[in-house]
Amino acid sequence: MRSLTVLLTLTATVIAAGVKNGACMRPDLRVEWRTLTEAQKASYHRAVKCLQTKPARESKGRSQYDYFAWMYDTQIQHVHQSASFLPWHRYFTFVHTQFLKDCGYEGPIPYWDWTKDVNNMPKSQIFDITTGFGGDGEKQGHCVQGGPYSATSKFQLTWPWNQCLQRRFNDMVSTPAKGFRAATGPAGRHSSIQVMKMNKNRNFKTFAPALEDMHQAVIKEISPMMSSGFAPLDPLFFLHLNNIDRLWALWQEANEDRLKDYGSITPKLPGHTVTPTRPATLNDPILLAIKAFPGLRVRQLLDTQGSALCYKYMQ
Repeated sequence: MRSLTVLLTLTATVIAAGVKNGACMRPDLRVEWRTLTEAQKASYHRAVKCLQTKPARESKGRSQYDYFAWMYDTQIQHVHQSASFLPWHRYFTFVHTQFLKDCGYEGPIPYWDWTKDVNNMPKSQIFDITTGFGGDGEKQGHCVQGGPYSATSKFQLTWPWNQCLQRRFNDMVSTPAKGFRAATGPAGRHSSIQVMKMNKNRNFKTFAPALEDMHQAVIKEISPMMSSGFAPLDPLFFLHLNNIDRLWALWQEANEDRLKDYGSITPKLPGHTVTPTRPATLNDPILLAIKAFPGLRVRQLLDTQGSALCYKYMQ
């Protein structure tokens, strides 16, 4: 296993080289969680927990696990309901996978295709208490009671304070927030039918907000932690984000011109409280607060099989 120092050096070298046609010869594979072997699932959980033992270089006293949540919380207002929503999260999850690899995970990176579970989310294999991520939280306090991230498995979150992993499944009956267009009924929120409707959008300007709405539907259904600024504290959040990224990648693959489709949308979407200042462009920077992973331009993040990322999804 490569050390993190070597891994980050190699990553930085690839990023500095920029996107070059043909440079990505052996892309990493990303697969649906249910296709992993039990051994791979166990290895993934161990790698996630390993992040709690790694000190964050950029933040004294925080683990790398905590630091991803801190980084997300500090940037959440800038990367939601904006043009950067998809490329920023693509880079965010990519960097997360590099740390998982350093913690010993050698299998394919998983995503969670929640369209398979839309009619009965609580019964999804993803919430299995033996091989999955545990299920719903208790009524009082909402602490997850089973699985590798429960209190009984000696898993505890330490940032921004000591707490348990919390989940509170709901059926989305509440009134959606401004700017959030959730459909009614389980089959309409994040189903394959909804995905097909979303894919009819021919440009990024209309596709991106439709996909972000679907993102909001899922996280609000699993709240409260998943739908907060501390969402990365729930390990399942990254598999959800990987699926969001997958849906974008599939939409891009349907038309090669979409690998350059980005600049037609303003930085902030309609309905957001922040007034747009200028059109978004392919040269806009996507920044993370991790020194080993320098900022990239949007254009470098549009192709998952470009040299900056080099991965592909197995449907």
